[in-house]
Amino acid sequence: MVGLIEVSLTNHGPEQVDSFHYMLEHTEAVLDAYKTTGDADYLLKVAVADLAALSEFISQTLLTHHSVAHVKTAVVLNRIKENGLLPVAR
Repeated sequence: MVGLIEVSLTNHGPEQVDSFHYMLEHTEAVLDAYKTTGDADYLLKVAVADLAALSEFISQTLLTHHSVAHVKTAVVLNRIKENGLLPVAR
């Protein structure tokens, strides 16, 4: 299953951000990670086996990181479009 997770950090210092990025880069469940504007600092696309695995990922991986303040999760029900190509400027 796929989940979309908004993550807000408590601290945006270079060491904390680098540590968070390192964790994301080395976590197999994280398919994509985006630094964003708006209410959340990051948007993650994660793939896990089931709801129990999603809950475990959130509680054991994300919320245990010292810089994570808040997460908000949405479970993907249906994929409408995926792997769309970006237009190439000519």
